Amino acid sequence: MLSEVSRKILTEEVLGEKWHKLIFDPSREIHTGCVCGQGITTHDHHNRTFTAPDDVFAVKDAIVKMGRWEEFLEFAAEAASGCFIIRIEKKLNFYPFTFIDWLFRTVNEKGDPHFCQLAVDWWKEMRG
Repeated sequence: MLSEVSRKILTEEVLGEKWHKLIFDPSREIHTGCVCGQGITTHDHHNRTFTAPDDVFAVKDAIVKMGRWEEFLEFAAEAASGCFIIRIEKKLNFYPFTFIDWLFRTVNEKGDPHFCQLAVDWWKEMRG
């Protein structure tokens, strides 16, 4: 499962969206607002799970919009190197449809986010 920190990175840094976390006032025992700045009753204060197809394609579209899609694909190809890239005569032979199927999985065999985990790993490595 993606950690809250990783989901926050994808939300704020990659997608440019606001992170939501309700503010609790213990003296009044109620939620008084959200860190996003929106009123508690005027806005849906849910964060993305990054396990749904809409989340995957929102992240993909954001990476494309940044002009970094090829860089991300190189990172993903390296992550998949044991599965989809074989070396024959010192050349890389790539099986694109198999790779694309693997790349755009929303979740892995364990039910954990797949594409979005790759994206946040790439983002963390890229930003240093």
